[in-house]
Amino acid sequence: MPTLEFKGKPFVYSHHLSVPFRELVVDPKKSCPGGKKASLDDNLIIHGDNLEALKALLPRYAGKVDVIYIDPPYNTGNEGWAYNDNVNSPLMKAWLGKVVDRDDLERHDKWLCMMWPRLQLLKELLSERGAIFVSIDDVELTNLLAIMVEVFGDHWVATIPVVNNLKGRNDKKNFARTHEYLVVFDKGGFESRGLPLTTKQIATFRFTDDDGERYAIRDMRKRGGADTRGARPNLFFPVYYDKGNGSFSLQRSRKNNIEILPRKSDGTDGCWKWGKTKVQENISILELSKGRGSFGVGYRLYLNPEVQPGGPDALVAHVIESDVVF
Repeated sequence: MPTLEFKGKPFVYSHHLSVPFRELVVDPKKSCPGGKKASLDDNLIIHGDNLEALKALLPRYAGKVDVIYIDPPYNTGNEGWAYNDNVNSPLMKAWLGKVVDRDDLERHDKWLCMMWPRLQLLKELLSERGAIFVSIDDVELTNLLAIMVEVFGDHWVATIPVVNNLKGRNDKKNFARTHEYLVVFDKGGFESRGLPLTTKQIATFRFTDDDGERYAIRDMRKRGGADTRGARPNLFFPVYYDKGNGSFSLQRSRKNNIEILPRKSDGTDGCWKWGKTKVQENISILELSKGRGSFGVGYRLYLNPEVQPGGPDALVAHVIESDVVF
């Protein structure tokens, strides 16, 4: 695996190991124990150097933290941060206390030297099923991804653009940027189950089957990018509907079966979301839809994922699509 090289890395590589353990001391005057004696078993706000604070948390919380969020300096040259870690290196001792501005030719090295030991300790705190979220912008995004891969291995979950300025930042020379990023890594066991559905989203599940289970209907034709026969030829095939018993199949069983192809609204060939194997596995939840002079195929998306064919992981019921058929 490629490694990231930066000035000072040999000196900070094991620095997290040399950071001394500090005792966490409860301050009763600043505690809100709710009638109990203030203790370290309550929710904690820790005041102190963040590197030492992380090391102090290790004895109690190593491998037990499910969610970590950090908001490091973006290193834009406007934050006024300075490198202050006590590393035994003449090079890095010369960095101490000096504000990092945008003209500092070593600012990316300093930033990486600051991040390395903290990420090492955060990895030790993270549980096997947990995830770490890191805010960043374009200045250090590529460096952050490289250092996260080196620390956490090949467990890159996502990089999520976060809109923070709908009008964009003023930039007369180039593009007006409108977003930052949220970089997500784990240790291999993180599973996102989505957010609870809103009342508006739940209202879209407006059909009920014979067992009283609510469902919505989604279009089986693929929408958006790569939604043409040319792009996905293996996803272009006929589905047959039997008007007599209301069933679907991948083979014509009667002469009067309706052949349905994934045609786009302009009459050109599109493609299905699923291949033949998945269509067959979900044949019991397919629904006929009628357009202007043509037929389409939809499928049931149940509000209760436990009754979805294939189990709760077969379809993500918490992601509400916009292509409702009926």
